[in-house]
Amino acid sequence: MKKVFPTFLKAFLLILLFLIFQILSSYLLEMFFSKIGIKNYILKLILDSSITLSIFILLLFKLSKENFKTLFPLKKISTKEFFLVILISISFVVFSSEIENWINHFFPSILKFQELINTLFDLNSPVLTFFLLCILAPVTEEFIFRGVIFNGFQKNYSIITTILLTAFLFAFMHLNPAQFFPAFLFGIIAGWIFYNSENLSLTILFHGVSNFISYIVLMKFFPWEIEGFSTFPNTIDQEFEPFSVFFSSYIILNFGIYFLYKLKR
Repeated sequence: MKKVFPTFLKAFLLILLFLIFQILSSYLLEMFFSKIGIKNYILKLILDSSITLSIFILLLFKLSKENFKTLFPLKKISTKEFFLVILISISFVVFSSEIENWINHFFPSILKFQELINTLFDLNSPVLTFFLLCILAPVTEEFIFRGVIFNGFQKNYSIITTILLTAFLFAFMHLNPAQFFPAFLFGIIAGWIFYNSENLSLTILFHGVSNFISYIVLMKFFPWEIEGFSTFPNTIDQEFEPFSVFFSSYIILNFGIYFLYKLKR
């Protein structure tokens, strides 16, 4: 039986091509910004991401030979769905943050890479950082992974394989060792939400809210100090979340997923 675009190998190779193209684009934009005297890194990152992701989505769209509504089913979100996805998003970020703490604990060398990633975000550009993390990334990445790639994989593989493979590619594309497993887990939940609802709007909401929680912590807007969550990791003394916070987030995450599932049945 002939495989539908994309297969896992084709998707993997296209993502590698995209990453190479993004590095080249970033280098050229850096040269251009240096010549005109602009030093705002977030603005450069937004332009770079907008250009490369838009081209990548258009390329995938053309190669898939599917219509827009099939690849990107954007439907209305009900009030119950909205609040359940918000609940899932918040509990997921808290839960995955503790997983990341343990990864940092066992592999402290990864922390240096994570600290480098954090320095890329300009705390003096909150509006641009918000646009990048909470709007641009959720929309474009969901169009790619739960849109084009998920659609093709679902026709080539079982649903479990489809969810796992798209989650792996999603985590791989972020090129962050410390966040690989949390991103992989995110991809599994996003894939399940999309499969259960057939609504890309829900995964965009899940992605956007999850990034927003991370954004307010990164920008130090979070109103409460929770050890291991709102405090940044360091190589000297790794902090962990209180067990009550971690366990509660796990319970709430599972309840949110369960009730969202029951809502569609």
